[in-house]
Amino acid sequence: MNLYDVLKSNAAKRNFLLGLIRVAKADGKVNSEEYAYFTSFGLHIGLDQDAVDEISWWWGKSQKPQISFETRREALYFIREAIQLCHVDQKYTESEQREIYAIAEELGIEKAAVEPIEAWVAEGMDWNARGDALLEL
Repeated sequence: MNLYDVLKSNAAKRNFLLGLIRVAKADGKVNSEEYAYFTSFGLHIGLDQDAVDEISWWWGKSQKPQISFETRREALYFIREAIQLCHVDQKYTESEQREIYAIAEELGIEKAAVEPIEAWVAEGMDWNARGDALLEL
């Protein structure tokens, strides 16, 4: 299942990107590569330049944008992808986790639904690390 199977409307894509920005800012470190990635990602998923520019405005703000999704599936998809994004640097920090749970609560997703997603992502990261280790043999 990919983004296009789940997030069909521009509003869903916009909220997905806004949520990822919230999570990216949670650790207090946003570098130019992250900013560039999100800008190009927004265009890649079909948002126009005006929408991407409007979303990018949030990078410099201390307040957090509110996000919402039309369906539980969209919200859970966002949570899954956001947790995976947090693991990209091999560190899922407490601040990132707090932000994930805060967003989940805002979206009406209970902790019991987030925990198995966290476990699945961690398992996947371990699986990838074991595969990488095989290349060192």
